[in-house]
Amino acid sequence: MRTNLTEQYILLAKRYKEISYSDIKNFVYNSIRYSFIEEETVKQKLLLDLDKRFKKFEAMFPPVK
Repeated sequence: MRTNLTEQYILLAKRYKEISYSDIKNFVYNSIRYSFIEEETVKQKLLLDLDKRFKKFEAMFPPVK
């Protein structure tokens, strides 16, 4: 299909206006939380990395008032 998850999340946001950024962010976190990764330490490392990436991404945009 020549696509990736980022493109799919963008498509989701464009097509379904009722889906919020917060919802999509939760989907991303859940993809790790409910994955088949058996080692809890690996999951925790991935979640911490994801926290950092979201923080960096969100810092690029001014707060919505």
